[in-house]
Amino acid sequence: MSLHRHHYVIFCLLFTYIMIHNLLQKLSSIIHNSDSEYNRPSIIWFLTWFVQKISIHFDSTYTDNNLAYIQWDIVLVDFGYNIWVEIHKKRPAVVLSDIQWNFGWTIVVAPIKTYRWNPLKRGDVIIYADNENTLSHDSLIVLSQMRSISKRRIGSKIWIISSTTLDIVRSFLVTKIFGLQSTYTKKVSCHATWAS
Repeated sequence: MSLHRHHYVIFCLLFTYIMIHNLLQKLSSIIHNSDSEYNRPSIIWFLTWFVQKISIHFDSTYTDNNLAYIQWDIVLVDFGYNIWVEIHKKRPAVVLSDIQWNFGWTIVVAPIKTYRWNPLKRGDVIIYADNENTLSHDSLIVLSQMRSISKRRIGSKIWIISSTTLDIVRSFLVTKIFGLQSTYTKKVSCHATWAS
């Protein structure tokens, strides 16, 4: 190793050490100033997810960048641990972006969560569990939290959204999210309904 290269490596190591030291000091201050014991486990969850994100980002075994997911597929997504009321953890999500946009590194999805019969929020679409979708619980497609994600967050494909639910999701996206006129009508059936 040349002397110049040796000095560069030392500089990088020293810089990394200083950055990590500063981050740990900030983290220590956050933990110390936390207003309750209840908040401290959240810090552990954030740190755990930070390590997982690094692992996902640098995973050299990932080879499915060009895999095109089909619009309205239901896939398993690791949303990780996010801020405040944002959707967390590993859960199903519906693919919203069209297949022609899904050949790159990212796709647009809307997360799905269990429906506990609490009042619906704006943008929630209910999927009732049946033999067609193989759900074990009635669930909600949370359109208000749709987002673009890296394909590296995606696990397996689970199922395809039913035609009834599809019409409701399309209608909501066009008329409510994007504020456009739609030929789709609001529907309520034994399979799905929505909150407007």
